Amino acid sequence: MAALCVTEAICESIDNKQTLYTVSLDAQKAFDVVSHDILFQKLAKDDVPRGVVAAIMDLYTDAEEQVYWNGVMSEPYSVQQGVRQGAVLSTELYKLYINSLLDQLDAQQMGIVIGSSQVGSPTCADDVLLMATNLQGCQQMLDEAALYADRHHYSLHPSKSIMAVFNSGCRSSTQPLLLKDQPMKIVTTFSHLGITRDTASTSMSTCIRERTQLGQKTVYSLMHIGLHGGHGLNPAASLKVIDTYVLPRMMYCLEATKLTTKDTEQLEVYHRGLLKDIQSLPKHTASEAVYLLLGTLPTTAVIHTSMMGLAGSIARLSPDHPLHQLAIRQLLIKNDSSKSWFVGLRKVADKYNIPVIQYMNSPWEAQRWKNQVKKAITAQWLDRLTEGKALKSSLKYLKTCTTELQTHPIWKFAGSDPRNLAHAAYRAKMLTGSYILQTSLGRANQHQVDTTCQLCREAEEDMPHFLLHCPSLETTRAPLVAKIDNILSKLNASLPESDAERCVVLLNGVPSSRDTRLAHNPPHVQKPPPSPCRCCGPVIRPDLPAKSGPQVAHGHPRSSHSRSRGSARAVGPDGSLSLSSSLSGSNPSHLDPLVSQLVSARDSSSSAVGCFCKVLESLNKACNLLCFRLHEKRKNSLIEVTNSRTKCGAPNVTGGKS
Repeated sequence: MAALCVTEAICESIDNKQTLYTVSLDAQKAFDVVSHDILFQKLAKDDVPRGVVAAIMDLYTDAEEQVYWNGVMSEPYSVQQGVRQGAVLSTELYKLYINSLLDQLDAQQMGIVIGSSQVGSPTCADDVLLMATNLQGCQQMLDEAALYADRHHYSLHPSKSIMAVFNSGCRSSTQPLLLKDQPMKIVTTFSHLGITRDTASTSMSTCIRERTQLGQKTVYSLMHIGLHGGHGLNPAASLKVIDTYVLPRMMYCLEATKLTTKDTEQLEVYHRGLLKDIQSLPKHTASEAVYLLLGTLPTTAVIHTSMMGLAGSIARLSPDHPLHQLAIRQLLIKNDSSKSWFVGLRKVADKYNIPVIQYMNSPWEAQRWKNQVKKAITAQWLDRLTEGKALKSSLKYLKTCTTELQTHPIWKFAGSDPRNLAHAAYRAKMLTGSYILQTSLGRANQHQVDTTCQLCREAEEDMPHFLLHCPSLETTRAPLVAKIDNILSKLNASLPESDAERCVVLLNGVPSSRDTRLAHNPPHVQKPPPSPCRCCGPVIRPDLPAKSGPQVAHGHPRSSHSRSRGSARAVGPDGSLSLSSSLSGSNPSHLDPLVSQLVSARDSSSSAVGCFCKVLESLNKACNLLCFRLHEKRKNSLIEVTNSRTKCGAPNVTGGKS
């Protein structure tokens, strides 16, 4: 929230056409020079419970340290000052140690004031910033901070403490402030709370460039665990690593800044390129496909979600809190032409139909607010991605759920086998229209290119011809298509008749929702083989009907064979494992929405879910192998054709001369 105060102060000075003077203070060894006696006095005066004060005093009183160096332990020595490095309480104790300075500045009304809110000294632990709209006021704040440092036995570093001036047309004529009679250094860029701010520009381009570089370094440091495109982690797993380690470092505190469209686009370009790399997709792949395959959102949506989360934190503050009062004022008073951060928040809230102004007056419970924000933002971006996908002919075979953002089956069922992942990468290229066929060359090349299949010379080489009809690939295609049809029969489905729907099934790895047999007969999977009993060895019969008695097979209590109970409930009248009576009542997160449309709700069985997912995994593995084998066969055949044409000087496959 301190970063938000800095952003709003800069925006307010721009709106009012005022010069804003800022001073960033650097305390020498801030945590190491905290006086224990002064700290204990502040704890006693700050209404901290006596038991907590006693525990902290016991922690730091008569404390001793020893230094271990080169196998030798030093003599113990007494610790008279400082708080423990890395301890949980250390930051909070230092805040308590420095809070009196901030209270003094507020009481004397020093620094910039927006409305009735005093925001002149935004501070987090030892990161202190002073802001005022006139040079004299800023000097008074600096003198007060220097005096406080002397009284509390710590020093302000004169060379590392810096001064910056915003919204001034003649910075060269600005007189530097004095810290202990020494002029301070005036800079055009400085970092506060991890955010680099540039006084010469209203954009955050410098900070965005640094964050992009930080994201690259973080990715490089994680490459040893498989965070890369080929022969690495499953892209779905790589996405979790990125969301856990990379994005938080890139996006830290950016929701509290004023980002321009160009700033967010720079972040999005890097993030989108990273997602393409982990999926082994070419650079020219459509953006909608990149996000829909992984079931994730662009960085713009992530920043908007963080902004609304910050707004929720402000709304839950006390009504007397300066930041809460500032938020209410800015949201109600400022017009759309203002540079205020809260105007940007209002525009984002209106975009997603989120009642942020009403929420400020009557805040909800935190989790309810987060769920509402996530639902609204995800729904709008899913509609936007789906509409964009429908407009691009290269994505006509890509089918995704239109009601929920989830990982596509191509990655959900790819597993962790490097060979299967490599096969899935070729299928992903074909699914997203980035796999190069002769028709692709004809569309992308400014010169005339022969779009006829170079292997059979019978028709244009488009995706249906390549996947289904090319005679030169039939020996490779036929056994794999038969295998896929056999797997589909386990789901009571089959390959459709039309070429387009066949391509959809083969590339998406799910049965066609238009299969007429699915509407009349529930899909089923054959029952699993009997599993051995863990305690006595004989098999457990999963086809036994469920009984209410306490005994099942072999006289064991039902609780000792809990796995057989789920299997028994899933068995249908014909002895097969019925999915219609077991899948749809289960947790829908176990199933892809495309697949969940195939079952009706009656009962629940985790065993049936597992069997069904195994069939889908087999189906997707077979589709991956089909795409890879066809690619390999086509590549080798094209090499042979090119070599034969090179000998006679005929045009090569790209339409040029050899």
